[in-house]
Amino acid sequence: MGSYPSPPQPEVLPPVSDSAPPPRRRRSAWAAAPATHVLLGINCAVFLAMLARGASIWMPTLDQLMFWGADRPNNVLVNGEWWRIVTAMFVHVGILHLATNMWCLWNLGLLAEPLMGSFGLFAAYILTGAAGNLLSTLKNWMYPIHDASGAILFQAGAGASGAVFGIAGALIVLLR
Repeated sequence: MGSYPSPPQPEVLPPVSDSAPPPRRRRSAWAAAPATHVLLGINCAVFLAMLARGASIWMPTLDQLMFWGADRPNNVLVNGEWWRIVTAMFVHVGILHLATNMWCLWNLGLLAEPLMGSFGLFAAYILTGAAGNLLSTLKNWMYPIHDASGAILFQAGAGASGAVFGIAGALIVLLR
């Protein structure tokens, strides 16, 4: 049979200009998502401060949680301590609670912040976290726990879960 001709070799052209384009500077993780890092820092700083004041790393007591800003229906609705709706999203019930919340915030924040902007992410965190804490407070007010003697016990609320789920919800809307 016959032989096939060899394929032509590509021609290598010299660059058009003498200088190459400047290398793209990669932004640091801090510059790409400052609000995510600030929120992570605040949550971790509050937890470290709790530990420094004697709170348990695994399970702080109810008094310790309330001292640092957790919310309970009687404190918020009866005593008028509305600031607890916001502060409770920075208080965590142990290192595992903090770690799982911060892992989710880290992943969702790095994805959401380029789409929402730093102010948008921070606003979504605060607004959805406050809404989640308020809803939890109202639910705990309407359905309290009763102990063996029949006394009413209100659950305390703490953590960034409402805010993290709020960011996830905002991402679902943005990526739709």
